[in-house]
Amino acid sequence: MVFGLLEDKLDEVEAHIKQQGGSLCYRHVDVSNPDQMQAGFDWLIGRYNRLDYLFNNAGTTLLAELDEASLEQLHRLIDVNLKGVVTGIRHAYPLMKAAQRGHIINTASLAGVTGYPTSSVYAATKAAVIRLTDDLFSRRARRECTSLLPFQAT
Repeated sequence: MVFGLLEDKLDEVEAHIKQQGGSLCYRHVDVSNPDQMQAGFDWLIGRYNRLDYLFNNAGTTLLAELDEASLEQLHRLIDVNLKGVVTGIRHAYPLMKAAQRGHIINTASLAGVTGYPTSSVYAATKAAVIRLTDDLFSRRARRECTSLLPFQAT
């Protein structure tokens, strides 16, 4: 099950998976929209009655410093990269807790550790995801949770 914003990309992924003999079920969901996330999780549980894994992979970037970007751009970055992760966890965690199983994978970035020279706000959102993953799960909730820290090699 995949939630995604870009339907043309979802169609491409579905076609590729079908070509390999698999199947994919997806829903058009904007992770920055709490109502769409609620509807997506409601549909998922109604159809499958369980959630084993959550892969919070939605993200966006903005190559502009705080004083160069519009507030709208900065809010969108925070809404997708941080609030989308928080919303996904908020919906998934109670299901996993009740089932006493599950694993959450949050895509962060090495920029969350080292910074990012052309976008401090992007780096801040990724640092927040790392902190959230570590604090809420590894230390307090004792649920399985992982942060991935991809980076762009130059």
